[in-house]
Amino acid sequence: MRRNLLLFENGLGRSIDYDFFQLSAAIQNVWENKRFFSGDERELISSCTPDLDDPGYSSGEEEMLNSQLAIQAIRQLTEVVNARDLNRWVTNEAVSFVDTLEKFISHIARYFHNAQVRLPNDFGDPLVDFVNKTRSHVVTLNYDPLLYDWLCKKHKRANFTLHICNDFKGDLVDGFTRTMGFSRNNFPALRQGSQGYLLHLHGSPIFGELRDRQGQSTHQPEYFKLTREQLRANPSAGRHIVLTHGSQKKR
Repeated sequence: MRRNLLLFENGLGRSIDYDFFQLSAAIQNVWENKRFFSGDERELISSCTPDLDDPGYSSGEEEMLNSQLAIQAIRQLTEVVNARDLNRWVTNEAVSFVDTLEKFISHIARYFHNAQVRLPNDFGDPLVDFVNKTRSHVVTLNYDPLLYDWLCKKHKRANFTLHICNDFKGDLVDGFTRTMGFSRNNFPALRQGSQGYLLHLHGSPIFGELRDRQGQSTHQPEYFKLTREQLRANPSAGRHIVLTHGSQKKR
């Protein structure tokens, strides 16, 4: 059977729970959670969208351009200016703005991992059988783990078990391993022609930079996969393309 490329966008989640799988619902949920941000942090977040009325937070990506440009400027300054002289260029509040907004975006990305639903059997089972039979490539643009969870679990059939994502032994290779996290070196298929690729173009699973695990930054950052426990424990890890203005997604 011919190999295909399967592309899943956010319509997958919305077809199961339309109200939950909305970016606006994620933003509102995070903003209204009093545990996530202090009053000063809320003011920082609101300051990047001064033209908005109450409640003062962005409802979508189009309103985030100014904040993304500010973050890029601060990051570039912190990379080129000697740390000893950095306070001559940017205030501590400006530096904290980067961390605060990244935490805001991180919580929004994590929201979709808290869904209490899963793929229905009459959709998920035929999908697994099709990928196994055709070794088709799968691309997901979703932050939710609906598709990923289903492909990572074992599926029993009459005389055998299907395990689509199983490190390097499954039908799909995605660059993640249980012990070493993500690496570009994990991408080459061991059995050329008999394995497909699972590409996470936006989010699921969520991963963080090595600096978040060791407390230091690297010039060529490496990444590690965040477990569900780490998602709950770590308020901000890594950078996410979600809620980024279209002109800034490449950066």
